[in-house]
Amino acid sequence: MSSIGQGSISIDDSTRIGQNAQDTANEVAGNVNDINSDNKLTPSEKLKLKQEYDKDLKLYAIDVSQLQSAGISTTELNSALNNLTNFVTPLFKEMNRTSTVDRDALDSVFTAFATADKNASQAFANMVQQVADDAKNAGSDAKKAGEKAQELGQEAKAAANQAKVDANQAKSDALTAQQKAQSSIDQLNDHLPDIDKALSTTNLVKQDVTKLSDTTEQYRNEYTTGIQNVVKKVDNLEISNRNLALGTSNQVVQANSWNMQVADIKYDKSLGKALCASVMINNADHASDLKQGSANIVLQTLDKSGNVLATAKGNNVSYNANGLSWCSISIDDNTANVKAVIFTNNMGQNAFYSCLKIERGTKATPYSPAPEDQVSQSQITQLSGEIEQKVDNGDFSTYKTQTDKLIGSKVDNGDFSTYKTQTAELIESRVDNGTYQSDKTQTADLISQTVKKNDVVNQINISNEGILIDGKKVHITGNTSIDNAVIKNAMIANAAINTAQIADAAINNAKIANASIDDAKINSLNGNKLVENSITANKINVDDLIANGINTKTLTSVNLNTSTLTTPKLNLGLNGTFTEDFDYTQATSMFLPKKNKGTLTFDHGSLQSKGDMQTYVDGKWGGMNDDYKFQAGIDNSQWTEVAPGYIKLDLFKQNDADVGQRTYIDPTGYYYTSRNGIASYLGNVLQVPQVQTSSVLAEYIGPRDGKSLLQIGSNGSHYGLQVGPYAGNEAVLSDFIYNSTTSGAPNVNITANGHLVRSTSASKYKYNIKNPDIETTLGDRLLNVHLATWNDKHAVDMYAEQLSTGEEREKTSIDKYYGLIAEQLRDAGLDMFINYGKNHEIEGIQYDRAWVPLLSVIRRLNNKVNEYELRISKLEGKINE
Repeated sequence: MSSIGQGSISIDDSTRIGQNAQDTANEVAGNVNDINSDNKLTPSEKLKLKQEYDKDLKLYAIDVSQLQSAGISTTELNSALNNLTNFVTPLFKEMNRTSTVDRDALDSVFTAFATADKNASQAFANMVQQVADDAKNAGSDAKKAGEKAQELGQEAKAAANQAKVDANQAKSDALTAQQKAQSSIDQLNDHLPDIDKALSTTNLVKQDVTKLSDTTEQYRNEYTTGIQNVVKKVDNLEISNRNLALGTSNQVVQANSWNMQVADIKYDKSLGKALCASVMINNADHASDLKQGSANIVLQTLDKSGNVLATAKGNNVSYNANGLSWCSISIDDNTANVKAVIFTNNMGQNAFYSCLKIERGTKATPYSPAPEDQVSQSQITQLSGEIEQKVDNGDFSTYKTQTDKLIGSKVDNGDFSTYKTQTAELIESRVDNGTYQSDKTQTADLISQTVKKNDVVNQINISNEGILIDGKKVHITGNTSIDNAVIKNAMIANAAINTAQIADAAINNAKIANASIDDAKINSLNGNKLVENSITANKINVDDLIANGINTKTLTSVNLNTSTLTTPKLNLGLNGTFTEDFDYTQATSMFLPKKNKGTLTFDHGSLQSKGDMQTYVDGKWGGMNDDYKFQAGIDNSQWTEVAPGYIKLDLFKQNDADVGQRTYIDPTGYYYTSRNGIASYLGNVLQVPQVQTSSVLAEYIGPRDGKSLLQIGSNGSHYGLQVGPYAGNEAVLSDFIYNSTTSGAPNVNITANGHLVRSTSASKYKYNIKNPDIETTLGDRLLNVHLATWNDKHAVDMYAEQLSTGEEREKTSIDKYYGLIAEQLRDAGLDMFINYGKNHEIEGIQYDRAWVPLLSVIRRLNNKVNEYELRISKLEGKINE
């Protein structure tokens, strides 16, 4: 021990304290340099700066105590702290506000204190070293003196017989040497408690290390065994849902024999490596007849020759109980068929059963019939604005659709079909057998009835303007009266024209002046029978032109002024088209209102639309830019094509040439191409990524409060999955996942690209497994990394924003966190335990494996403890000699 000033300090402890103080000072200076280089100091940066200042105050107290104990001046250190305190104190008065700061000056005062602290630590270390050197020199002098005394003793002993004076001197020298030797023994005795204490500490360290080693090994074994068991269970678990057995139902029936075969399935590799059979045994209601025994399901695999390869038996269900009997069986490459049998075991009658199901996998799932057994079905679908009913058995089908504006129904058996549509303004019905078709339409001012065969149409129209009877043959029987019939200036009363005919007549020079023909019907008017050979529209003005046929090469509406043109068929010819321009703007109160201007063409049964379109969003008209985002003021070219059997909608990019998004619908399914070119398909034809479920179970998809939101599955206020805005950022949330807990270790990792993956440790997932030579080096490096504390930057910034705005968007905590800093691990040469993000930026630490290098340190300490025990044992042996 060495005494310096008024305090007694161990040289080794003092050196270690000085080194730790130096490390802390370097760390503080480094942390200050880590603060962003702009001249604005945010609340989170102030908090971090305050922590560094508090560390400096602790360093100052340690430095002053050491310097004063050694009698060293503290002037430089006092001055540096005063300058630092005067600079940062005004900044800490408003911790929740951003302040303007001179970064250079800030760095300067912290650097100056770090320098003063470093000088103080070095001065104290130099003083300690000097004391140690002096003590060492004193020991060397004492050793030399002892050796000299020993030499003098030898000389005195040799001269004892020659001179008494020499003998007395030798005796005196010997006494002095004995005193010094006793002093050495006393000093050794004084150090014995320290040696005992060191021995005790060493034993404790060894016990702790041994216990830590045993516990670590135990945890590792338990963890490895648990993971292997979970992986084994997951690997062996296979679950399907599709029923492979045909003709099943949930109706209870009785087996027709004690070993009734209920399924014989031809096996192919698409069925997988295992099949599962389940059946509901319904014995309870028949217990008095069954009396005893049980029933169960049995599976057998057979080869091509009918030989049984394997048998699996389900659990037994008693004669007086209802229950599910199920089993699964593994299938090898020799399997040709799989049979299922319901066994009646010693019961008074054959078993009763229902809900038979054969499915892929090793786990029974709830009963559902095979898709083939659902051809005969009834279905009611109810939405917020529509009720749809359907009954279908393959031969007959009925449909009924009801909305707030429409009731529609249909009955169809392939040969005959009937339709009926009813709205507030219209009742329309039809009967069709493929050859004949009859239609009836009724409105408030019109009743129309037609019967069609191919292109022949017979019809009766009743409107507020008159009655029309049109047909290939019109036969009126019975007494017929025409009241108030007028042929302008001529009246025919009680007259009959029975057989009069005007055939191929020619009226050449006759003139009819100021004549008016109001109600005449002309079956055929041929201009060749007129001298002028021409009839122009300015010569004929009619309100209704009713004709079975108008044979003309050109019919121009400019020269044909009519109120109504009624014809059974409008034939545009083989190359006929109908084109019309459109320009419309929908009301902004509608859902996603549209502005559209372009051309609509009807071409050979295909309705085609091409134009420029805008959508009304958040009070602005605009379109989709090439980043697939809404932009006010622009539009997009659109192409819409509706034809029998399909609908196609294309939205083009800003160059009007490349398709940005496409939607396609036909009877096989629904096809959609997204912004990233990935095609989604709901159907069973295209081999592209598909959605094969019967419905998308989404609570809500679309804009809400001006923001896009997806919600799937809910239980009150808890959602299975939410994707959208949260607390000022985009987020993915799941209350269901959070509420599902486990004691297992974390095994989920998010990659730099946002990919959610499972983290594994088994060797089967690894290549090139080695034990690195630098294991010991990595452990030593890890010991040089120190524990750090911090406040989360995002939480502090949000908390500061909430204090300034008064708006609490998310409950935040600014509690202190404990751990390591990734950059410090990198600087220590441990970058292999760092997670990097995009552009190779440091993101985090692999805490789950960063401790592993300490195993080599523990092994080395254990070896040292064993070595020290041996050495101490030897020392004890010498002391006891």
